[in-house]
Amino acid sequence: MTSNYFRNQTDINIVIDNLLRKTEFHDKVSINFHRCTKSLKEIIFSLVEVLNINYDLIKQDEKDRESIALMGLTQNTHTIDYKKDSKIPPITLDKNCLSCSGRTTVILKAFKAACLSYSPSTVKYKGGTYTRDNLLGCIWEVITQLKSKLRDRNTLKSELPPID
Repeated sequence: MTSNYFRNQTDINIVIDNLLRKTEFHDKVSINFHRCTKSLKEIIFSLVEVLNINYDLIKQDEKDRESIALMGLTQNTHTIDYKKDSKIPPITLDKNCLSCSGRTTVILKAFKAACLSYSPSTVKYKGGTYTRDNLLGCIWEVITQLKSKLRDRNTLKSELPPID
């Protein structure tokens, strides 16, 4: 009977050891899963940030396009003017071109593309006002950080031990 008891006890200890190893394995799986999930969350958040900036840039471009008009051009005796709510039109005639030609009235009527100058308005983003170059720089920084994270082989690498 004592021999049976020791054998049963040994079998129970083996089962407990196996359960402990499996529990340790599942703990490591869980920790790795949470680490990978956190990395993916950061990557997705960065991508959403880039999309938000891009959206605000496009939205401002659309507003600028709506306010573009040929200032001073007369058609059918009506003067076309840019929208009153716009402070500074994004496209205006370059004054240097007007003065150097000596034919101001002809240029004003023709509105040659070479005489136009583009000055884009600023973009509102997250409560601040930025130039397009600033926001494009922000997009580039986020993309660079994402590339760096994705190049790092440990970002989403599994660190799981082999299954017994």
